[in-house]
Amino acid sequence: MPRANINVRIKNSSEVHVSEERFRARRRGEILHLALSFVRSVDDVSHLNTHVIQAMAIMGEKPSRWNLENDFIRPLKKVFSLPEVEKLFSPKAKEVLNERSILLPSKGDDGGRVLRPDRMVLFDDRVLVVDFKSEIPGDAGAYDEYRRQVKAYTKVVRLLFSLPAEGYLLFIVTPKAEKVC
Repeated sequence: MPRANINVRIKNSSEVHVSEERFRARRRGEILHLALSFVRSVDDVSHLNTHVIQAMAIMGEKPSRWNLENDFIRPLKKVFSLPEVEKLFSPKAKEVLNERSILLPSKGDDGGRVLRPDRMVLFDDRVLVVDFKSEIPGDAGAYDEYRRQVKAYTKVVRLLFSLPAEGYLLFIVTPKAEKVC
């Protein structure tokens, strides 16, 4: 497939150039992210193909434009082969909350802000907070920002559920699960 550039002109702004390759990488990450949100536990791994197709349908993406196995299924299977992922997608969880918005009280510096962890896994004795990222960032600043984001989610979830909470980053394309706090 030939590479193309997408040019976007924003009113009263300069032109923005986005390569098709970069656009597809971002779109791929969005599809992987959404597909993961359909997985309740490691028992659902056999349905990854269905979850990817479902994510593509919701996003209006044509499966024929992608190599489903290489672009989606293989990376997701690698993620689920990580030993740490067993607890993040545990069938023993009491409840799993995906993409749930948490509105912070209007008092204080964070007042009125909305937090939206990708996944909260509730057990009787603790809560696991997981944030999905498609790729490990190349610069330390972005990586630190990801960690700060997970720490903020975990702090609020700890208060919300009155339970100990652990926070994790889950990278998909370069499979890695990292405990942040």
